[in-house]
Amino acid sequence: MKASVHEHTENGEDRLKWRYQDKSYNESYKQWRKRNKDSAGFYFAENPNQLTYQDGVGFIKDAPEVHEEKAMRRTLAVIGAVLLFRVFFDAFSIYILPELLGAMGFDISYDVFTKRLYGSESLLITIKFLTEAFSVIIPTLMLAAGFKLPFKVMLPMRTGNKHMFKVCVPAAVLIGGVCCCLSEVLRRVFQMPDMSLQTQFPTTGFGWAYVIITHIILIPVISELCSGGIVLQLMRQFGDGVALVLTSFITAAFCYDFSQFLFYFTTAMTIRYFTIRTGSVLSGTVMRLVLSVYTFGLLLIRYSRGRIFGILYLLVTLVFGLVFTIRFLYRHSDSFGVTMKSRYASFGKKMMWIITSVPVILWITAALIVTMLNSI
Repeated sequence: MKASVHEHTENGEDRLKWRYQDKSYNESYKQWRKRNKDSAGFYFAENPNQLTYQDGVGFIKDAPEVHEEKAMRRTLAVIGAVLLFRVFFDAFSIYILPELLGAMGFDISYDVFTKRLYGSESLLITIKFLTEAFSVIIPTLMLAAGFKLPFKVMLPMRTGNKHMFKVCVPAAVLIGGVCCCLSEVLRRVFQMPDMSLQTQFPTTGFGWAYVIITHIILIPVISELCSGGIVLQLMRQFGDGVALVLTSFITAAFCYDFSQFLFYFTTAMTIRYFTIRTGSVLSGTVMRLVLSVYTFGLLLIRYSRGRIFGILYLLVTLVFGLVFTIRFLYRHSDSFGVTMKSRYASFGKKMMWIITSVPVILWITAALIVTMLNSI
């Protein structure tokens, strides 16, 4: 009997707090969940051992699992709708917009066989800048407006784990190199096309400025602030494990490339793990920028210097990342582990809620269709 009371106390209010965040974060998150508990906010800190169904009694409406499922399904409905919009916007930008502009007399066209845009470089840069920027900015604004998360919860900046923050750069380099190698092996085993060969490098200074500002800085930062900020922090109320897997899958799905899916999923898992463990979205943003520079550098070297120099690039960076990561683990191994809290329902049950959500199913289907079109 005493053990039962102790378990109730330990798993109640404490179950809805986060170890690696400061007190102000937890308080702001708690207040937001209380205000929005009838929409996207999940807040149930009563007896966690109440059953959803009891013989002779029937269903218990106040069971925490029931509240958690309702909140999670409502949240997934909004996220799924926003992601579906993003897929349609991407498909429109890739396949339809160039044809419309071409029909209107603009010097631009899309070749379905080479998967490349042709025409005036200045026009191509302008169109790609606007479409790629809006493809991440609009969904970010939709999620921020729809869920009304406090800024300090949506984008926590305070770094609680200084040691782990310092190893963000070498860890990003290490995971980037490992995943590049694994993706290449996967591509060869399943004989998938090398989508990196379709990369178009600019020929003017203006073009290079666009690539650096957009592809290396702007898009990765905004994308990480959305996935590793808004969506990750929102989903943490249902458990860090669920938040990690879902946001990583979202990031990987939007690469629209089967051969690169493993790369994006693994790197996203690593980045979000660092975000949770350091308590700051800044660590994830730094790692995303490093990975962006790393992968672009690899593509550029392979394009200009050939395969041998690309392999040397991978070896040197892998050694660098491995040495500094091992050094960190040896000195600060206690700063690396994360305690995952499952809240009330199990991880498996929550994953079932995700894959049975109609908006999520529609989004995955649409993303799969675009990916298959890109792979033809």
